[in-house]
Amino acid sequence: MSDPQSGLQQKISPQALAVVLLVPVSITLFAVGLFPVRDGGDQWWHLKTGKYLLEVKFNFPEEDVFSFTGKGHRWANHEWLADTLMYLGYRTFGLRGLILLKCTVLLVAFLLVGLLIYRRTGHLLWSMLGAVMAAWTSQYSVHLRPPVLTYLMMALFLHLMLNLERGKSVRLNQIYCFLLMVLWINLHGGAILGIIISGAFFSGNLMSWFAGGMTRKPLEELAVFRQLTRRFGLNLVLVILASLCNPFTYQIHLLTLKVMQSKHLTGLISELQMPNLHHTTGYLLLVLFLVLFGLMAIRRVKPAEGLLVMFFLHQSLNHVRHLPLFAIVVTPILFETIVCWHRGLLEHSAAAVRRSGGVLLKILPVLILLLCFRVIRENWTGRIQLFFSEKQGYVRQGAPHDAVDFVIHHKIPGPMYNPINFSGLLIWRLSPEYTQTFTDSRFGIFGDQVILDCLAIENAQAEGPDPESRQAHFLDMQKKGDQRPYWAFALDKYEINFMILARDCRLHWVLNHFPNSGWAKVYEDFGYAVYVKDVAENSEVIQRSRLP
Repeated sequence: MSDPQSGLQQKISPQALAVVLLVPVSITLFAVGLFPVRDGGDQWWHLKTGKYLLEVKFNFPEEDVFSFTGKGHRWANHEWLADTLMYLGYRTFGLRGLILLKCTVLLVAFLLVGLLIYRRTGHLLWSMLGAVMAAWTSQYSVHLRPPVLTYLMMALFLHLMLNLERGKSVRLNQIYCFLLMVLWINLHGGAILGIIISGAFFSGNLMSWFAGGMTRKPLEELAVFRQLTRRFGLNLVLVILASLCNPFTYQIHLLTLKVMQSKHLTGLISELQMPNLHHTTGYLLLVLFLVLFGLMAIRRVKPAEGLLVMFFLHQSLNHVRHLPLFAIVVTPILFETIVCWHRGLLEHSAAAVRRSGGVLLKILPVLILLLCFRVIRENWTGRIQLFFSEKQGYVRQGAPHDAVDFVIHHKIPGPMYNPINFSGLLIWRLSPEYTQTFTDSRFGIFGDQVILDCLAIENAQAEGPDPESRQAHFLDMQKKGDQRPYWAFALDKYEINFMILARDCRLHWVLNHFPNSGWAKVYEDFGYAVYVKDVAENSEVIQRSRLP
């Protein structure tokens, strides 16, 4: 039987074809993360945290130093090393250079995914297609934040687990897993995924044994089972021990539970919402392929791989931030099944089926190029173009830079109220040197009560966000004999002196339409406004704001 691939290789050598395709594939993998900072979110407080830790020489504070409502809450910073590296990169290369470093990390991570597919299938073209598919699926959560490093760590970890599964340099790879986990747990709390992956391999090995029946097993199979059990069991223990090698030991793992167990936080955080399948085409295709080819190869799926697929599929269906994790873990498993199916077409006795498999192999390079073009075009407008047009590396209109300049120029004292959306920039510019912020997106520190109060103020809620605060509000009203809405009550409770608001929030509308609210607007631009409490201490800045 003639191999269609051999005919193609006679025209173009495999090495030349690989080099030709590797260029557009690498450009695509790099360009997925090529966009400027477009808001005042997390990346700014990550930079400030790295700067602060360097200044205090890694004398980790017991409590949060950036937000005054964080007083009394333990600050177990599970991203301290990543924050430090981010700030060092920013100080050395600037913000644009730091974004390019992020793109390089993503490039390496997805190339490792492609290499993992190649190690499992031995087919270069399918591995390239899988790498681009994984990057396409992940493009919705590749911001300038420490989770990007988790993507790289997870790809490396999967290679080490494959080595252990195949029995290659077992002791050496177990040491590598331990060392990688020590690095990973200090870079990002997502290192808990290393424990989950190791546990899946250990549990899957047990499941494969019990599923086949425990009696009348050949001695050779029993010896292999015991060997794999010891191998994966020891690796799991080493990985768990390595996860405790950080300044906060086990408390890092509690942060994830603190957020995920709060129904208020999981309902408020946009990244913890379900993905919109209308806007996540790459993810939708991966899921459809997983259903199609998974059903075809369900008997050949290893229990460990089945556990990993079910866990990460569940996470991705419920939380959009976990799409990259799903892509990195599931894509190699899926494409191994696809390659097995394709080889079955080439080896089928029917000539028509063999021809269809050969045609698919010939057009595979074209499919790779078309997919690269699709991903680049999808990211070009509003992302890649914006990166080259914004020379500072960020979109100034996306955050209240000018409003912060106004506050600093007029030396308006705190305490300050601010919404969560652009709190990162306020930490970068103001806290703790000038004034601490009200709260921010480090939900693992605050829990949900402060966050609920923050949203109640921003949305100008007349009643409290929960029964306890609502009761306290009404009791306070009865004592003072006033009829204040809850947002006003909360501002007084936290003794707020000035606020930075987005113009599209409800509180801004209320304050504009009810001038006797006790707050004076002293600054406004196209997107943001600054309000101060209408008291004697702020009379000077209020008078200045009313001058022509």
